[in-house]
Amino acid sequence: MRIPRSAWKSPFKSALKAWSVLFSDGMLLSARPEIQEMDLDRDFQEIERLLELEQWPFMRTDLEISHAQPCAVAFVARKDGKFAGFYTAHHFGDVGYLDMSIIAPEYRRQGVGRPLHARAMREMKKKGIRSFVVHTTNDSAPIIWILGFEKGQTFTLLARDPIGTTPNPIAPPIRELGPADLEQLVQLDARVFGIRRDSWIEGLLRQGATRFYGIDDGKELVASICLRSRKNGALCLDGANAARFEDLAKLAEGVVAAYADRRIECFARDGARLDALLRKEGFAVPEFFKAIGPLTEWRRGKTGSVGKTPLIQCLSWF
Repeated sequence: MRIPRSAWKSPFKSALKAWSVLFSDGMLLSARPEIQEMDLDRDFQEIERLLELEQWPFMRTDLEISHAQPCAVAFVARKDGKFAGFYTAHHFGDVGYLDMSIIAPEYRRQGVGRPLHARAMREMKKKGIRSFVVHTTNDSAPIIWILGFEKGQTFTLLARDPIGTTPNPIAPPIRELGPADLEQLVQLDARVFGIRRDSWIEGLLRQGATRFYGIDDGKELVASICLRSRKNGALCLDGANAARFEDLAKLAEGVVAAYADRRIECFARDGARLDALLRKEGFAVPEFFKAIGPLTEWRRGKTGSVGKTPLIQCLSWF
């Protein structure tokens, strides 16, 4: 693996920073911010400002589903009373996922991120989590490499703007799924993702704007897709699950056609067949993502096949 240039600039200082994260509270050589547990009612306005600044289309519902997981943690940092950044993480089984962290521009390179990371990791370890997965942009990859994570698969954001003015009906064999389909959804997701995620899928089903669609073979669910809300009325194609890609392709094409009036986004796994299908359907990499992508997956500890089975077609950790 190529060592990031930033790791060579000051090896001693980098080592001290890494030590402070791995073995203490991360405050060494930091701005010593105040770390608080996240309160979405109090903090979301500031969090949303940072999401918009970075052009990430995530919404409050994305943070809510993360925070609803049994071992989830979420913190914000303040410096001199001003909002300096946030950090959220949840888990699937005994694998922790470091899902989202943004530091306010005026506090970057001042050591705000390290105390947030150290606090989140410490709290997750208290809950029994010892293995971790994270996805990074190009800018955030070096510190994850320094912290001992191993580089893995990559994902690219693809998007298609509306190509019509009215929605098209969902047509058989595709049908909308609901609470009665929970167990089949969980089983199919577990086959693809590598572990059961009952709480995650049940929580998504309860979100009013989230939709699940699927195809049955007469006996069981053979393909499913989750559509989650994004900023400005856009949708995110998530949880694209099937044992046979032919079933998933039929489902994906039908869902994409049904929502021709909406912008649709998807973090497709690079080299996966879904990536090729979406590009054929007119999806392309958004301009802002070209400079920071792809999202690289990093792992530390015994993560097994969770999130990296051969059936994985898109990013569905967050």
